[in-house]
This record gives sequence, C-alpha cells and structure tokens, in this order.
Amino acid sequence: LSEREAAFDHKTVVETALKYAFGSTSSTAITEVVKEFEKKGDLIRGVYSRNGTLWTTKEALSLEREIISLAKEDKGSFKPYVQPEVLNQHLSESAIREDQKLALKSWMGNQDRVTILQAPAGSGKTTLLMEVSILLETSKTLLQGEGYQLHCLAPTHTAVKELKARGMTAQTLQSFLGEQKELLSKDSVTPPPNYSKNHFCR
Repeated sequence: LSEREAAFDHKTVVETALKYAFGSTSSTAITEVVKEFEKKGDLIRGVYSRNGTLWTTKEALSLEREIISLAKEDKGSFKPYVQPEVLNQHLSESAIREDQKLALKSWMGNQDRVTILQAPAGSGKTTLLMEVSILLETSKTLLQGEGYQLHCLAPTHTAVKELKARGMTAQTLQSFLGEQKELLSKDSVTPPPNYSKNHFCR
C-alpha cells in the first residue's frame, strides 16, 4: 500500500491483508498486528475517517518533509509565469469555474521555484493543467522570450493518455525517472538534459 499511497485507511489495510494472508485469519487478528506495527513505529496513526484510522509510514512522512522543504526554497526569487495582463485577459475569457480561476491566478502569479497544488480526484486538476499549458503557450515572456515549456508527469498510463489527448506533453513518472537514471549512468555517452527551462507538473 505504501508504494502507491502516502496514507491509507484502516479498512483498506484489513482488506489487503485478508487478500494476501496465508491460511485463515480475521480482521481482529490483523488489527492486532497493525497495533504492533504502530508500537514499533513502522505505522503512524493519522486522523480518523469514515473507513477507520488513516495510517502512514515513517518513509512517507520523511518524503513529505523533503517535498515541503524543497517547496520553501527560493521563495519569491523568480518572475511570475505570465504577464498580469495576459493572465487577466485569459481569465476573463475562460469557461472554468471560479475556484479554478482563483487557483490558476495564484499559480501563474507565483514567484517561487515550486508550486504545490493539492485537490481530490475529479476536482478539475487536469483541466487546470490544460489552462496552464494554454497560458504558457501564449506568454511571450516565457516561451518565446525564454524558451520555457510544460512537461507533465503522471502516475499512470491512463492519466498520460488523457493529458496527451488535451494536447500536452506527458509521460509516466516511472518512465521519466528511468530515462534520467539511464542518462546519469556511467555507461551513458549522452550528456544529462538541461531542464532549467522546463515547467514540470506532476
């Protein structure tokens, strides 16, 4: 579970354990094992949800802290992604929801190295990405003047297919990391690519 999600509810833990357990067991026995993992520090208790306690791991928390630390670096050190007049004109013509417009305005006016957007499934993140792509394409300051481009990294092939269908450059995160590992290997004769002009969305 921890390979796919940063946090998972107790119901999912029990269902997964029952699916892969050898021999007979019960949800009660699995709950006792979960408590033992909590005592050892392998599982960390989070908030309570309708499907029971949410659990996470030390590794997931460490990774989250690294992401937040990275996001805090170079805050306010860069130019906004698009010129204010370009952004305002786009927002006045866009048919996206008002909450999406607010998110887009905050994102495109951001002067930090990293922007974190968190929202539940089906809330319109992919639609928002398409709006970002359109804005970057029409922004002379970035693309024409400085050569920036949008590169989307998605967790699944289905998500990549949807992004590509909307005209965006996309690949799975796994394939991207595999490419970088190969390029950085000792046997590679190809120099590592320069991503300083790439705006990555995951």
